Amino acid sequence: MIPIAPPAETVPTATTPIEHGVYSAVPLGGTQPEEIDRVLPRYPLAARRAGVQGAVVVRGIVRRDGTIDNVEVIKDLPNGLGEAAREAVSEWRFRPASFQGEPIDVYYTVTVNFRLTP
Repeated sequence: MIPIAPPAETVPTATTPIEHGVYSAVPLGGTQPEEIDRVLPRYPLAARRAGVQGAVVVRGIVRRDGTIDNVEVIKDLPNGLGEAAREAVSEWRFRPASFQGEPIDVYYTVTVNFRLTP
């Protein structure tokens, strides 16, 4: 009897949607999402008073309609800065990514910098 190997797992690539049609990156030959309307984050008073500055990194899914959802904080800062960045980016609008001439859903990562001015 010849042993039968189990089916090979499908490993997602940039050209394979990884979750409900969402690409992990724009496939080769596609176009990146383009920010067309940014909302500036509020600077929480507690962070301002504490002198907290720096970068917050958030990631979400830019949808075919140009909205972004499932925005989550990847790198946070204290005193509410991560939540402020997440809320602002959730309101951004995009020209969606495309592949083979069609809009696609794709993960998008952005860094929001918080700086206090003297």
